[in-house]
Amino acid sequence: MEEKIIAFLLNKKLKLVRQIIFLLFFFIFLYCSGFYIRFPKEDRIYWFVSVYTFFVIMFYINTYYLVPKFLDRKYLTYFSLLICLVIVTLSIVLLTNRYILHLNTPKGEFFMLQPIYGIFTSISFIMITTTTTRLAQNWIIDKEKIIELEKLTHKMELAELKNQINPHFLFNNLNSVKALIRKNPEEAVNTVVKLSEFLRFQLYENRNNKNNLCQEILFLTNYLELEQKRRDDFTVKINNTINSESLNRRLIPSNLFTVFIENAVKHSVDVNDNASYININFSITNLMLHFECSNSICPDFKISDTKNKGIGLTNIKRRLELLYGDNYELKLNKKEKEFVVTLNLPL
Repeated sequence: MEEKIIAFLLNKKLKLVRQIIFLLFFFIFLYCSGFYIRFPKEDRIYWFVSVYTFFVIMFYINTYYLVPKFLDRKYLTYFSLLICLVIVTLSIVLLTNRYILHLNTPKGEFFMLQPIYGIFTSISFIMITTTTTRLAQNWIIDKEKIIELEKLTHKMELAELKNQINPHFLFNNLNSVKALIRKNPEEAVNTVVKLSEFLRFQLYENRNNKNNLCQEILFLTNYLELEQKRRDDFTVKINNTINSESLNRRLIPSNLFTVFIENAVKHSVDVNDNASYININFSITNLMLHFECSNSICPDFKISDTKNKGIGLTNIKRRLELLYGDNYELKLNKKEKEFVVTLNLPL
């Protein structure tokens, strides 16, 4: 039963049905309230239709504008705007019916108190119906997103654990260190340091839900520099214009850029022994983090693992949707000899 109710509230195909049910329910509710009985008999239908119409307008403004825009964080602003909406709407109804349409109104104490009574009744009814329903929908959607995000994160963690210390990657780097010990001991030491930092991040810090920007960029830098040491004619440029304070203070979900970097490394391999490159840019403007990764492409290079092709990008796209909703921007631009990823995230 609970699942059917949730499905009914969330199913986009049933949106029109929900609207019709709401309009009928409110019509019956307003009719049963009997407020129009206090008005002269010949004007009751006009008062009923006008109140019904303006109430419906208030509900839709509240549901599709006020609640999504203000209720999540700006509670005081939301309630202030809701009160203003009710006062303005009721004023329009009363002034229009009385002074433009010249409809008769009740006299005496009732009519003097009617606006105040109407304001409290309207706010209460709107809060009970549209606001509560909208909040329930948002809560259900957020709950489903959290469940899906946990499942996706679990899958990604399993994949990361499986490839956490790639034997092939580790073997090649250790061989590079072995060769450097005789030729360039100082460079061999630097390589070991970078490898140890890379492994430490993979084993420990990578398990956090969030890391600061400095950690993420350092991890990517170490990873690319290690790749650069074992590949010929491979150029890596990382341009970071973010100040040190923001690097250490700004937190982002872990491993947001790793998939893009791994793809860039994989697809930048040139089977014809031509020069290849990866260029990365990080910047922050107007509380938005801008990430861009461009890499060379070899037209003759073919991915052997076609079964898992594109899975990483599909997973990261879904993860971004769950984390940021519609507040992020991802662009993938494939050219003849270059692939460019652009990602903009709110901070």
